[in-house]
Amino acid sequence: MTNNAYRFRKSRERETKSIGRLLVYGAFCLSVVGCTTLGEQAATPKMTIGVQVETVSKAIESGVKTKASSGLYVMTVDAGHPAARAGIKRGDVLLACGAMPLATYEDYRTTLDALEPGSQIMFTIWRDGIQKKLMVKPEVATPAS
Repeated sequence: MTNNAYRFRKSRERETKSIGRLLVYGAFCLSVVGCTTLGEQAATPKMTIGVQVETVSKAIESGVKTKASSGLYVMTVDAGHPAARAGIKRGDVLLACGAMPLATYEDYRTTLDALEPGSQIMFTIWRDGIQKKLMVKPEVATPAS
Protein backbone atom coordinates (compact mmCIF):
# COMPACT_ATOMS: atom_id res chain seq x y z
CA MET A 1 0.00 0.00 0.00
CA THR A 2 1.36 3.42 -0.90
CA ASN A 3 1.82 6.11 1.76
CA ASN A 4 -1.03 8.16 0.26
CA ALA A 5 -3.41 5.18 0.30
CA TYR A 6 -2.41 4.38 3.89
CA ARG A 7 -2.96 7.99 5.02
CA PHE A 8 -6.36 8.04 3.28
CA ARG A 9 -7.42 4.80 4.99
CA LYS A 10 -6.26 6.02 8.42
CA SER A 11 -8.02 9.34 7.85
CA ARG A 12 -11.28 7.53 6.97
CA GLU A 13 -10.92 5.28 10.05
CA ARG A 14 -10.57 8.31 12.36
CA GLU A 15 -13.51 10.01 10.67
CA THR A 16 -15.60 6.88 11.09
CA LYS A 17 -14.74 6.56 14.77
CA SER A 18 -15.50 10.19 15.45
CA ILE A 19 -18.87 10.40 13.66
CA GLY A 20 -19.98 6.76 13.91
CA ARG A 21 -20.68 6.12 10.22
CA LEU A 22 -20.49 2.82 8.43
CA LEU A 23 -17.17 2.45 6.62
CA VAL A 24 -17.01 0.00 3.75
CA TYR A 25 -14.05 -0.76 1.50
CA GLY A 26 -15.22 -2.99 -1.32
CA ALA A 27 -17.27 -5.75 0.35
CA PHE A 28 -15.53 -5.54 3.75
CA CYS A 29 -17.15 -3.71 6.63
CA LEU A 30 -14.44 -2.23 8.83
CA SER A 31 -16.49 -0.20 11.25
CA VAL A 32 -20.14 -0.27 12.26
CA VAL A 33 -22.18 2.34 14.11
CA GLY A 34 -21.74 1.88 17.84
CA CYS A 35 -18.55 -0.17 17.65
CA THR A 36 -15.68 0.82 19.84
CA THR A 37 -13.00 -1.09 17.97
CA LEU A 38 -12.46 -1.35 14.25
CA GLY A 39 -13.79 -4.55 12.74
CA GLU A 40 -16.44 -5.31 15.38
CA GLN A 41 -20.04 -5.65 14.32
CA ALA A 42 -22.88 -4.23 16.35
CA ALA A 43 -25.04 -6.97 17.83
CA THR A 44 -28.57 -6.91 16.47
CA PRO A 45 -30.99 -7.64 19.29
CA LYS A 46 -32.93 -10.89 19.04
CA MET A 47 -36.67 -10.32 18.90
CA THR A 48 -39.39 -12.51 20.42
CA ILE A 49 -43.15 -12.69 20.54
CA GLY A 50 -43.26 -15.15 23.45
CA VAL A 51 -44.27 -18.45 21.84
CA GLN A 52 -42.79 -21.90 21.48
CA VAL A 53 -43.46 -23.38 18.06
CA GLU A 54 -42.97 -26.66 16.25
CA THR A 55 -43.47 -27.49 12.59
CA VAL A 56 -46.95 -28.86 11.93
CA SER A 57 -45.51 -32.19 10.75
CA LYS A 58 -43.50 -32.67 13.96
CA ALA A 59 -46.47 -31.57 16.09
CA ILE A 60 -48.69 -34.19 14.38
CA GLU A 61 -45.99 -36.84 14.94
CA SER A 62 -46.04 -36.01 18.65
CA GLY A 63 -49.82 -36.52 18.84
CA VAL A 64 -51.21 -33.04 18.18
CA LYS A 65 -54.47 -33.06 16.24
CA THR A 66 -54.69 -30.35 13.60
CA LYS A 67 -56.02 -30.12 10.08
CA ALA A 68 -53.29 -27.65 9.03
CA SER A 69 -50.89 -29.09 6.49
CA SER A 70 -48.04 -26.60 6.92
CA GLY A 71 -46.84 -23.79 9.13
CA LEU A 72 -45.67 -23.61 12.72
CA TYR A 73 -47.87 -25.03 15.46
CA VAL A 74 -47.99 -22.88 18.61
CA MET A 75 -47.16 -25.19 21.52
CA THR A 76 -47.17 -22.52 24.25
CA VAL A 77 -47.85 -18.80 24.57
CA ASP A 78 -46.17 -16.86 27.37
CA ALA A 79 -48.68 -14.71 29.24
CA GLY A 80 -47.99 -10.99 29.07
CA HIS A 81 -45.81 -11.26 25.96
CA PRO A 82 -46.57 -9.81 22.51
CA ALA A 83 -48.23 -12.95 21.09
CA ALA A 84 -50.64 -13.18 24.01
CA ARG A 85 -51.43 -9.46 23.79
CA ALA A 86 -52.14 -9.82 20.05
CA GLY A 87 -54.47 -12.77 20.59
CA ILE A 88 -52.31 -15.71 19.47
CA LYS A 89 -53.32 -18.87 21.35
CA ARG A 90 -51.95 -22.33 22.00
CA GLY A 91 -53.02 -24.53 19.08
CA ASP A 92 -52.88 -21.76 16.48
CA VAL A 93 -50.78 -22.38 13.39
CA LEU A 94 -48.53 -19.55 12.23
CA LEU A 95 -48.74 -19.53 8.43
CA ALA A 96 -46.83 -16.34 7.60
CA CYS A 97 -44.91 -13.54 9.26
CA GLY A 98 -45.27 -10.46 7.09
CA ALA A 99 -44.87 -11.70 3.52
CA MET A 100 -42.69 -14.68 4.57
CA PRO A 101 -44.45 -18.06 4.61
CA LEU A 102 -43.46 -19.99 7.73
CA ALA A 103 -42.53 -23.57 6.91
CA THR A 104 -39.61 -23.93 9.32
CA TYR A 105 -38.39 -22.49 12.57
CA GLU A 106 -35.54 -20.86 10.60
CA ASP A 107 -38.10 -18.93 8.52
CA TYR A 108 -39.65 -17.64 11.75
CA ARG A 109 -36.29 -16.68 13.32
CA THR A 110 -35.00 -15.04 10.14
CA THR A 111 -38.10 -12.85 9.87
CA LEU A 112 -38.13 -11.84 13.54
CA ASP A 113 -34.40 -11.20 13.68
CA ALA A 114 -34.66 -8.78 10.75
CA LEU A 115 -37.00 -6.53 12.74
CA GLU A 116 -35.93 -3.43 14.61
CA PRO A 117 -37.05 -2.90 18.20
CA GLY A 118 -40.40 -1.11 18.27
CA SER A 119 -41.57 -2.36 14.88
CA GLN A 120 -44.77 -4.33 14.25
CA ILE A 121 -45.44 -7.24 11.92
CA MET A 122 -48.58 -8.97 10.66
CA PHE A 123 -48.88 -12.69 11.41
CA THR A 124 -51.23 -14.82 9.36
CA ILE A 125 -52.56 -17.61 11.56
CA TRP A 126 -54.88 -20.58 11.09
CA ARG A 127 -57.36 -21.23 13.90
CA ASP A 128 -60.31 -23.61 13.70
CA GLY A 129 -60.18 -23.74 9.90
CA ILE A 130 -60.14 -19.96 9.48
CA GLN A 131 -57.24 -17.74 8.48
CA LYS A 132 -56.80 -14.61 10.56
CA LYS A 133 -54.33 -11.75 10.50
CA LEU A 134 -52.98 -10.41 13.77
CA MET A 135 -50.63 -7.45 14.25
CA VAL A 136 -47.83 -8.22 16.73
CA LYS A 137 -45.22 -5.88 18.18
CA PRO A 138 -42.23 -8.13 19.01
CA GLU A 139 -40.02 -7.27 21.96
CA VAL A 140 -36.30 -7.66 22.53
CA ALA A 141 -35.62 -11.13 23.94
CA THR A 142 -33.87 -11.31 27.27
CA PRO A 143 -30.71 -13.45 27.23
CA ALA A 144 -31.21 -16.96 28.63
CA SER A 145 -29.54 -17.43 32.00
